[in-house]
Amino acid sequence: MTLIRFLLYPLWLAAATATPDKLVRYLDDIGLAEIKASPSTPVVIKVDPVGCERAPGTCKPLNTFWEVVAAVYPGRVWRLSCAEQRKLCEGQAAFDPSASKKLSRSREPMFYFWVDGEFELYTDASTPEDLIDHIQEEILPKSARKGGKHITLAFDAADKYSHRRATIMKAESMLVQGRFKDAFTILSEYIDKYPDHLNGILMAATAASSNEYHEIALSMNERALKQEPSNMHLLGRQAVLMRNLGRCGDTMQYINRFYEVDSKSQDFDWENGAIIEDLKEYCLEQLYHQSVSTEL
Repeated sequence: MTLIRFLLYPLWLAAATATPDKLVRYLDDIGLAEIKASPSTPVVIKVDPVGCERAPGTCKPLNTFWEVVAAVYPGRVWRLSCAEQRKLCEGQAAFDPSASKKLSRSREPMFYFWVDGEFELYTDASTPEDLIDHIQEEILPKSARKGGKHITLAFDAADKYSHRRATIMKAESMLVQGRFKDAFTILSEYIDKYPDHLNGILMAATAASSNEYHEIALSMNERALKQEPSNMHLLGRQAVLMRNLGRCGDTMQYINRFYEVDSKSQDFDWENGAIIEDLKEYCLEQLYHQSVSTEL
């Protein structure tokens, strides 16, 4: 049993902290009706599938960038949280029926454009710079910036996001190359600068574990769990790490919390369920043998 399934998710995709919606319009049934009532008024929508707003999902980290885009284009920028608007996402009447499964649960956001009375899924590129460039060139007219900020602010926000993402990618590459100490140094500095970036914390925990700084790894995982205490992915990581340290009693505490998560919650994530099942069986057997030995 190793941490590999838990640790190799590309956390670099989420390289920024989250902020609540202020200028971004929140999409619900009423908002959808408003959009569809104006087929000649283009808008852009960031769709956050169920699970994407929890680590190691990439949706929350992009909210800061999306807020700046909303400042540039007042009233034209929306966000749909599938965790909060499940019927709207699962119904798929308004979006792409072929994407219904991904919209239901995914770790990456999707972007849709309302143009000429139809929704279009953005598929051209994956960087914020490419996205904002496409929006200004192809989707929203210059007149839509009336009362908004200058377009350069959106590109600046995209550049900041990409710069932070590049730091995380560099550290991830070092981990793959076995340069664990170098990766740990970079990530330690990174989370000192961005202490609330949850995916940065998780990668730093991975680097710590790779360096056999086990107590530091445990502490970092707990730091992440303070932000999302019911996140099954995080609970699973900590359970596996405890098992690798031979601490089955502690392992079972996290496994029990893992099984208590509501299956309808956005914290629910059964991707690593088989690993946890094996882990539970192993630790229960170990604890049984320990109790028998103690009695003897």
